[in-house]
Amino acid sequence: MFSRVEGKYDCIICNLPILNGDLPSNDSRWYSLFDPDFNFHKCLFLNGKKYASHILIAHADLDRNCSFGKLESLAEEYGWNVESYAETKYANHLWRAYQFKLKEVKDVTI
Repeated sequence: MFSRVEGKYDCIICNLPILNGDLPSNDSRWYSLFDPDFNFHKCLFLNGKKYASHILIAHADLDRNCSFGKLESLAEEYGWNVESYAETKYANHLWRAYQFKLKEVKDVTI
């Protein structure tokens, strides 16, 4: 995901697959919808902090399985806070446009 990225940026804007789960088939068209075990998201949160302090991402709870909470917990686990989100309902599904902010790292003097 970041193999060609160089330098530092203010923000990363990305469009990742929005369904956590296994691909229904090997047809490559499913890759745009499914992110098995949130692997793309984990890569974003792990490696994104090397390049920016903010991430903007849209996500939908298409499977109505509390995926917002899972996404927020994953971000927290990798060192990001939800700074804000805007929420809307479209096609009978709830969508959120998130802004994640990298947690501040404080120097500790002993």
